[in-house]
Amino acid sequence: MDKRAMLVQKIENEFDNYIENLKQSSFDVILENTELTANMRFAKEYISKGYVLKDENVDYFLNMEKPLEVICNEYSPNDMEALDDLQTVINRIQSEKLFAAEPPEYMKKLTKKILSGMANVADFISPQGEIKDAELMSFISEISRVLTEEDARFLMQFKKPLDVMSDLVPYNDSDENNIYTALEKMRNSDIYTMPYSLDSDNVLPEAKFRHNAINNINNIVPMPDFNTTANWLKLCRDIYLEDAESSEINPYASLVDAMYYASEQHGSEVLQKLYDMGEKSCITPTEIKGAAAYLANGGNIKRVPTLAQEGYFEEIKPNSTESEDEEFEM
Repeated sequence: MDKRAMLVQKIENEFDNYIENLKQSSFDVILENTELTANMRFAKEYISKGYVLKDENVDYFLNMEKPLEVICNEYSPNDMEALDDLQTVINRIQSEKLFAAEPPEYMKKLTKKILSGMANVADFISPQGEIKDAELMSFISEISRVLTEEDARFLMQFKKPLDVMSDLVPYNDSDENNIYTALEKMRNSDIYTMPYSLDSDNVLPEAKFRHNAINNINNIVPMPDFNTTANWLKLCRDIYLEDAESSEINPYASLVDAMYYASEQHGSEVLQKLYDMGEKSCITPTEIKGAAAYLANGGNIKRVPTLAQEGYFEEIKPNSTESEDEEFEM
C-alpha cells in the first residue's frame, strides 16, 4: 500500500472510530461536536476520493495521530467553494505547522444552545455521521466566522438564538456583507422590544441599561428616531466598553443625564437640535452641556462637531456666548 492509500485508510478509520465513540457519548458531547462531525464527514469524503490531497501533503499528515480532526478544527465548509476551502486549509495547516485548534468557547456554548432548542435534536446525527440539516450547519458555520464574543453574548440572551440569527440573515442570503449588516443592526437593538423569548438567566445588565436609556431618551426628546438614538448609545458603549461588561456600571447614564440637563436648562428645541445632530455626528456626554449653552446663545449647530473636536465644550461656561468662539471661524 502506498503512502497516499495509507493516509486515506488512516483518515477513514479515524472517522469510523470518531463516530463510534460519539454514539457512546452524552447528549451534551454530541451537541458540542455537531459542527466538527459535519466537517469531518465532508472532508473525509473528499480526501478519500483524492480530490484535495497532493503528494507534498501526504507525509506531513500521515505522521499525525488524528489528521482528520486537525484539518477539521481549522475548516468550516461554506458553499460551492467548500472544496477549494478545504485545499486551502490543508495547505495552511502544513505551512503554518498547525497541529491543533479549538473553536472559541463562546461559539461552542452558542452552538450548543442553538441545537438544544431544536426539535428532534437527538436524531441530528445519523449512525453514519450524516448531518440531517446540512443547510443549517452551513449557516451556523458561516455566521461563526464573523461573530465576536460580544455578539455571542447578545444572542445567548434569547431562548432560541437561531430564530434571531435566521430572521436577520436568511439562510439563502448569508454572504459576509449581509452578516455584518445584520450584526450591526442586532447590536443596536433593544432586546426587550424584539419579538423573541428571552432567557432571563442570560440577560446582560447592559441590555437592561440600554432599554431604560432608550425609554428615557424617547421621553426627553420631542421627536426621537431609532437610528439616531442608536448612534448616541453606540458612542457611549464604545467609551465605556470595558465597564459595560460590569453590572455595576451603566454606560448610558451620563448621556441621559446630559440630555435631561440640556432640556431643563435650555429647552426642548435646543435639545432636539443636538439630538438630531447625532444622525451624522455625536459628541460625548461631557460636551453636551456646553454645546447646549452654545446653541442657546445663538451658536450654529453645524459648527458643533468641529468645536467639540477642538475641546471647546469641555471648558465652556454655562453662559457662553456666540462671540467666544469667533476664533474658530473658518
